[in-house]
Amino acid sequence: MIKKYLKFIIIAGAVALVAGGGVFLAKHLVAQKNNKIETREPISISQSSVNTEDVAIIAHRGLSAAAPENTAHSIRAAVKAGINLVEFDISESRDGTPVLMHDDTVNRMTDGTGKVKNFTYYELLKMKFDNGANLEKYGDVRITSAEEALEICDSSMVVPVLDIKDISEECEKRLFEMIEDKALPTIPIIISFDGERLVKLKKQYPDYKYMYLVSQITDESIKFCNDNGLGIDFNVNNNKNSDEDIKKLAESDMQVACWTVDDIEQFEKLVNLGVKLITSNVLVP
Repeated sequence: MIKKYLKFIIIAGAVALVAGGGVFLAKHLVAQKNNKIETREPISISQSSVNTEDVAIIAHRGLSAAAPENTAHSIRAAVKAGINLVEFDISESRDGTPVLMHDDTVNRMTDGTGKVKNFTYYELLKMKFDNGANLEKYGDVRITSAEEALEICDSSMVVPVLDIKDISEECEKRLFEMIEDKALPTIPIIISFDGERLVKLKKQYPDYKYMYLVSQITDESIKFCNDNGLGIDFNVNNNKNSDEDIKKLAESDMQVACWTVDDIEQFEKLVNLGVKLITSNVLVP
């Protein structure tokens, strides 16, 4: 009798655990779907009080304040606004196709659910964007391939800034073959949180620029970049990065960029500290 009772308790506990996990997952998915991106009016840095002559804006995921992020539409919107550097994220489909998506899942941006890497490129193309700035203006928005994004950069003569996510070496090879085949008129910038990957890529493809993404500016990260000939791209919204840290970094010999600045006052402060490459969702020339 006691054994039966214990068995019942174990089974009931397992059921409750599974049910609880299911409720948590459901709430998480709902939260992602409810995280709607608002359309924002682009802000021109020409209205700022600082000298912007040597300052360049990097369009974050394309001009994502005006068009659905990481799509052909947001890249074209950035080009139309006169932005010369356009950042987009490279993820991988199940069949190894480089595609544009920031998250590791399609949940937040499309009507699909699941990890990007679990779908073939053809399956990804069946999904429709149900989130993004000015979505109704663009209608039927689908996932953009890296090849299409590079073609737009090529024809528009803008610098592609490629944020390499967790992709396989085979997908990485396909991506760089695309870049090489395009013979882009500008020098691409490759960025990643994986510093060792950047070092390896720099040895394989030395003609491009590479920038190490860091949340916090540290002596170690600066040394790593200096030792390996990398630039550094830091999170300006991390409170641990002091004005002194930023100024010191901006005055160094390495290429320095920051992310993500959507406020004109913050923009002016960074320019005064010496930062010349500023990533933004909303700022335009």
